[in-house]
Amino acid sequence: MELCEAAFVWGDEDVGFCMLPGGTSFFVWVESGEVFQVEAGDPFLDEFQRAVTARTTDLSAERTHGTRAGLEIIGLGLAYSWASVHCAAGGWAGRLRCAIAVAGFFVAGVILPNDAEGWSLSTLDAALQAARADYFLCRMRGGADGGCMEASGLSEELLEGTYGT
Repeated sequence: MELCEAAFVWGDEDVGFCMLPGGTSFFVWVESGEVFQVEAGDPFLDEFQRAVTARTTDLSAERTHGTRAGLEIIGLGLAYSWASVHCAAGGWAGRLRCAIAVAGFFVAGVILPNDAEGWSLSTLDAALQAARADYFLCRMRGGADGGCMEASGLSEELLEGTYGT
């Protein structure tokens, strides 16, 4: 991979590809750490590249959701502690602060599960794209369709992206 220029590397150390100087061939790799050279015109290269790009997007979304969910958990804890302190106080100002704190607590409680769902879906889709990349690398190496599907753990629906439709 030292032969690749940084501007022409996609993916990460686990799953990715890079264009070699001259642009006529690529290095491709999957989680096994094995690097394989493939010509630019290989019929499975385009799908491999799509899977790597989609996986990178999913991992980026996963990190974004994870960071946001962490901040929301902190906000939820602060809203709860603020509500418990201000709801104990009496008087008009105490009730107003209590209402604001409770509203903040409920809003955080609604947002957090939605973020967690997005985080889970991004994680699952990243794993699916890694399996698709594994399948297409197997095909580029001359593997049969059925054997490559079995080795990558994919079904026809998962490979084609028609699951759930």
